[in-house]
Amino acid sequence: MSVEIRIWQLVTATALVALAAGVLIGHSFTGGGAPKSDSAKAGSTDTAYERELVRMHRRELQSAAEANVRAAIPAIEAYNADHDRGYTGATLEKLQTQYDAGVRNVAIVSANASTYCIENTAPAGFSYHKAGPGGDILPGPCS
Repeated sequence: MSVEIRIWQLVTATALVALAAGVLIGHSFTGGGAPKSDSAKAGSTDTAYERELVRMHRRELQSAAEANVRAAIPAIEAYNADHDRGYTGATLEKLQTQYDAGVRNVAIVSANASTYCIENTAPAGFSYHKAGPGGDILPGPCS
């Protein structure tokens, strides 16, 4: 008696093995296993994976806050170049309408003839500011 294996049978068997392996591997990465009791769930701590996601999201929000401030610098410097009063009178609306409509999520906290301070205003809880023109972009609000 000869056993004849057709290609479709071999492909099907291989696909089933790969599917089973994928389910097992995915189950181990998603924290599968025996269900936790309600008391264990209530007092459980985040998994390392969840903590890493939170750290990544936090870094993204911080980067966005810093980028908002960085994006406003060319507009406020252009305002300074166009006005005899330096930075005096600069507003977010003027920067957006006259220089760069993409400037957003910043507030011009102070602006006078020689200096300014702009800060991120996005509601993410991360503040960055620049006391210019010579200052760096730093964490925290304008002081």
